[in-house]
Amino acid sequence: MLKTVLAELAKQRDTWRETAGTLEAYGAESQAGVLHGAIADLARLERRLELALETLTVDQYARTAGVSAQTVRNWIRSGLLEHYGDAQAGYRIPANAKLTRKRKVAA
Repeated sequence: MLKTVLAELAKQRDTWRETAGTLEAYGAESQAGVLHGAIADLARLERRLELALETLTVDQYARTAGVSAQTVRNWIRSGLLEHYGDAQAGYRIPANAKLTRKRKVAA
């Protein structure tokens, strides 16, 4: 579903770029500028959707790893698992994230 939405957004972005070019060609720079702003907003939304496709929630990662969600949260807090976001917003974990080991520091 998200991939379909991303494809539609990309198509719309390309249409808007073409329209902005036409507006600029006719001297309507102000209107083209507004459209370029909307294109930039759309690109940010596309990136957020791409990130959602590439990442898992704590519960999703826990299921794939065969552990509890609390264990995954502990790994995150301990710095053993790459993640985005925070506890309040909700952690997002790259789908290909691997558990890392902390290195011991020689005394």
